[in-house]
Amino acid sequence: MSISVKFATALFFIAMAANAQTASFDGKWSGKMESSAGFPIRVDISISSSGGTLRLSPAPQSVPAVDGSADPCHNREIPVSVNSRTASDLAFVVRGDQTLRGCFKGAGALKLVDAKSLTGTLEDGRSFRLSRK
Repeated sequence: MSISVKFATALFFIAMAANAQTASFDGKWSGKMESSAGFPIRVDISISSSGGTLRLSPAPQSVPAVDGSADPCHNREIPVSVNSRTASDLAFVVRGDQTLRGCFKGAGALKLVDAKSLTGTLEDGRSFRLSRK
């Protein structure tokens, strides 16, 4: 094997190792998903080693609520607990009931796609995609 091929191979493995080290769940993420009522909502989540916060808000084209009133759970910092975590998967619980009775409470999972994107699912089957802010 020539020196240039060995050098290129070494650079490839160094780049892969660097990407693996920088890819992490920690940080701020945002995206959109469908509410349980079927309306689009914006999702902003901040994740640290043990937990984080979730903020839901109406997407610009969405209807605030079926009865025309705004959702009282929107635009509030909702606690998120991390149940388990590996390099590529994270299980969490959203504790909206700690913020306001009736706010979303449930479990979900995140999967690290790459350093800038996550996919997620909630226990009710809804899925979403988040991008690093």
